Amino acid sequence: MLAMYIAKLLKPPVKHVGLIILYAWGTNADKQLANILKELGVEIMDTININVTPTDNDIKRVRELTIKIAQKIKE
Repeated sequence: MLAMYIAKLLKPPVKHVGLIILYAWGTNADKQLANILKELGVEIMDTININVTPTDNDIKRVRELTIKIAQKIKE
């Protein structure tokens, strides 16, 4: 979370992100990150919640998310 607060202070030129949240971080982490990113004007393309060890479906979703973000950047 400290990195997100530093990002908020630095205001990097990021427009599109995907969040990958591990439940080990707590169930509120995605909401906290989303609020900070919204304040920065960043579009959250998707949020993937992973329960400690990623499943094959989690890995598939991450791959799909990276493709979606890459396509958005090319636009």
